Amino acid sequence: MDINKLKKHAPAIEQSESKTVNDFIAQGDKKPTKKTESIMVGFRMDEDTLERLDRLTNGLGKKRINILRASLLAFESLSPSDKAKFLIEVMR
Repeated sequence: MDINKLKKHAPAIEQSESKTVNDFIAQGDKKPTKKTESIMVGFRMDEDTLERLDRLTNGLGKKRINILRASLLAFESLSPSDKAKFLIEVMR
């Protein structure tokens, strides 16, 4: 096997890999074409619930909105009977 032939092709492979990596990074740098609209929502929360939310926020190092979103995901995954139990509990 001729080593000189291998050396000639090696830079082409490196350039190809470099181009692929650069393309990947460039795609990641692009901003989304569709902007997700957020709506400001205001609601009242009792002091105990707010303290619980803040404890989770501080303990996990996450924002309130992320804790609330995760809570919604968890609630949606519950069975109808479990949802009813939690709703009864929070309405007391």
